[in-house]
Amino acid sequence: TGRRYGYSRQQLKNAEISVRIACMALRDFGLSFAHISDSEQRMKFTLASYNAGSAHILDARRLAEQAGLDPDQWDESVAQYLCLLDDPKYYRDPVVLHGRLRGDRTVRYVASVFARAQTYRMQSQYATTE
Repeated sequence: TGRRYGYSRQQLKNAEISVRIACMALRDFGLSFAHISDSEQRMKFTLASYNAGSAHILDARRLAEQAGLDPDQWDESVAQYLCLLDDPKYYRDPVVLHGRLRGDRTVRYVASVFARAQTYRMQSQYATTE
Protein backbone atom coordinates (compact mmCIF):
# COMPACT_ATOMS: atom_id res chain seq x y z
CA THR A 1 0.00 0.00 0.00
CA GLY A 2 2.83 2.35 0.84
CA ARG A 3 4.44 1.81 -2.55
CA ARG A 4 1.12 2.51 -4.25
CA TYR A 5 1.23 5.99 -2.70
CA GLY A 6 4.94 6.54 -3.31
CA TYR A 7 6.35 5.72 0.14
CA SER A 8 9.02 3.22 1.19
CA ARG A 9 8.85 0.75 4.07
CA GLN A 10 11.25 2.94 6.00
CA GLN A 11 9.03 5.99 5.54
CA LEU A 12 6.02 3.99 6.77
CA LYS A 13 7.68 3.75 10.18
CA ASN A 14 6.96 7.44 10.58
CA ALA A 15 3.56 7.68 12.30
CA GLU A 16 2.47 10.82 10.47
CA ILE A 17 3.21 9.31 7.07
CA SER A 18 1.57 6.03 8.03
CA VAL A 19 -1.63 7.78 9.13
CA ARG A 20 -1.62 9.91 5.96
CA ILE A 21 -1.38 6.78 3.79
CA ALA A 22 -4.12 5.04 5.79
CA CYS A 23 -6.40 8.03 5.22
CA MET A 24 -5.64 8.08 1.49
CA ALA A 25 -6.29 4.34 1.23
CA LEU A 26 -9.59 4.61 3.11
CA ARG A 27 -10.64 7.49 0.85
CA ASP A 28 -9.78 5.54 -2.29
CA PHE A 29 -11.47 2.34 -1.10
CA GLY A 30 -14.53 4.39 -0.22
CA LEU A 31 -14.61 5.95 -3.68
CA SER A 32 -14.62 2.52 -5.26
CA PHE A 33 -17.90 1.81 -3.44
CA ALA A 34 -19.47 5.22 -4.11
CA HIS A 35 -22.30 3.54 -6.02
CA ILE A 36 -23.61 2.05 -2.73
CA SER A 37 -26.13 4.59 -1.48
CA ASP A 38 -26.42 3.27 2.09
CA SER A 39 -23.56 4.94 3.97
CA GLU A 40 -23.27 2.19 6.60
CA GLN A 41 -23.01 -0.52 3.94
CA ARG A 42 -20.51 1.57 1.98
CA MET A 43 -18.38 2.02 5.11
CA LYS A 44 -18.40 -1.72 5.80
CA PHE A 45 -17.10 -2.42 2.29
CA THR A 46 -14.50 0.32 2.69
CA LEU A 47 -13.24 -1.08 5.99
CA ALA A 48 -13.20 -4.63 4.63
CA SER A 49 -11.16 -3.50 1.62
CA TYR A 50 -8.75 -1.66 3.90
CA ASN A 51 -8.31 -4.82 5.98
CA ALA A 52 -8.22 -7.56 3.32
CA GLY A 53 -7.62 -5.75 0.05
CA SER A 54 -10.28 -4.77 -2.41
CA ALA A 55 -9.58 -7.73 -4.73
CA HIS A 56 -10.84 -10.22 -2.15
CA ILE A 57 -13.89 -8.09 -1.45
CA LEU A 58 -14.68 -8.03 -5.16
CA ASP A 59 -14.33 -11.84 -5.22
CA ALA A 60 -16.84 -12.16 -2.38
CA ARG A 61 -19.20 -9.74 -4.13
CA ARG A 62 -19.08 -11.88 -7.28
CA LEU A 63 -19.81 -15.03 -5.24
CA ALA A 64 -22.76 -13.34 -3.53
CA GLU A 65 -24.15 -12.12 -6.84
CA GLN A 66 -23.71 -15.59 -8.35
CA ALA A 67 -25.79 -16.97 -5.45
CA GLY A 68 -28.56 -14.45 -6.18
CA LEU A 69 -27.72 -12.12 -3.27
CA ASP A 70 -27.22 -8.37 -3.41
CA PRO A 71 -23.51 -7.65 -3.92
CA ASP A 72 -24.01 -4.18 -2.40
CA GLN A 73 -25.15 -5.58 0.97
CA TRP A 74 -22.46 -6.47 3.46
CA ASP A 75 -24.50 -8.17 6.17
CA GLU A 76 -25.89 -11.60 5.24
CA SER A 77 -24.60 -11.30 1.70
CA VAL A 78 -21.01 -10.39 0.94
CA ALA A 79 -19.72 -10.95 4.50
CA GLN A 80 -21.05 -14.51 4.35
CA TYR A 81 -19.15 -15.21 1.13
CA LEU A 82 -16.01 -13.52 2.37
CA CYS A 83 -15.93 -16.07 5.20
CA LEU A 84 -16.29 -18.87 2.66
CA LEU A 85 -13.14 -17.80 0.80
CA ASP A 86 -11.18 -20.09 3.13
CA ASP A 87 -12.95 -23.12 1.63
CA PRO A 88 -11.53 -24.60 -1.63
CA LYS A 89 -15.07 -25.07 -2.94
CA TYR A 90 -15.37 -21.29 -3.00
CA TYR A 91 -11.86 -19.94 -3.57
CA ARG A 92 -11.50 -22.26 -6.57
CA ASP A 93 -14.77 -21.04 -8.10
CA PRO A 94 -14.12 -19.46 -11.53
CA VAL A 95 -15.54 -16.09 -10.39
CA VAL A 96 -12.88 -15.88 -7.66
CA LEU A 97 -9.83 -14.25 -9.20
CA HIS A 98 -7.64 -13.68 -6.15
CA GLY A 99 -7.66 -16.95 -4.27
CA ARG A 100 -7.96 -17.93 -0.67
CA LEU A 101 -8.61 -15.58 2.23
CA ARG A 102 -9.34 -16.11 5.88
CA GLY A 103 -12.30 -13.79 5.47
CA ASP A 104 -13.71 -14.44 8.91
CA ARG A 105 -10.93 -12.22 10.26
CA THR A 106 -12.04 -9.35 8.05
CA VAL A 107 -15.70 -9.84 8.98
CA ARG A 108 -14.73 -9.69 12.67
CA TYR A 109 -12.59 -6.59 12.01
CA VAL A 110 -15.50 -4.74 10.38
CA ALA A 111 -17.86 -5.75 13.21
CA SER A 112 -15.29 -4.65 15.79
CA VAL A 113 -14.82 -1.23 14.23
CA PHE A 114 -18.58 -0.70 14.06
CA ALA A 115 -19.06 -1.83 17.67
CA ARG A 116 -16.31 0.51 18.82
CA ALA A 117 -17.81 3.40 16.86
CA GLN A 118 -21.20 2.73 18.47
CA THR A 119 -19.58 2.77 21.92
CA TYR A 120 -17.91 6.10 21.15
CA ARG A 121 -21.20 7.56 19.90
CA MET A 122 -22.98 6.49 23.07
CA GLN A 123 -20.21 7.88 25.29
CA SER A 124 -20.23 11.12 23.36
CA GLN A 125 -24.01 11.47 23.70
CA TYR A 126 -23.78 10.71 27.41
CA ALA A 127 -21.02 13.28 27.88
CA THR A 128 -23.01 16.01 26.12
CA THR A 129 -26.12 15.40 28.23
CA GLU A 130 -24.27 15.78 31.55
